[in-house]
Amino acid sequence: MKSNLGLQDRLVRAAIGVLVLAGVLITPATNFTAPVVYYGAIVIGVMALMNSLTGLCVIFRLLGMNTCSGKAGNMS
Repeated sequence: MKSNLGLQDRLVRAAIGVLVLAGVLITPATNFTAPVVYYGAIVIGVMALMNSLTGLCVIFRLLGMNTCSGKAGNMS
């Protein structure tokens, strides 16, 4: 599969994922207005980290976007 996330995009997503997950893990679940918000934040944090680690974003692929430069987008 071809990677469609550039280095800066991957770093930003990693930072967002870590911050969201840290916020969820530090803040007790009772402080969230609904369980949907709590678990939704966990899903968003994990997805941001997975996108960062794999270099693939399904939404970017559906929209035809690519932030990779040169041949860095080729992953075997």
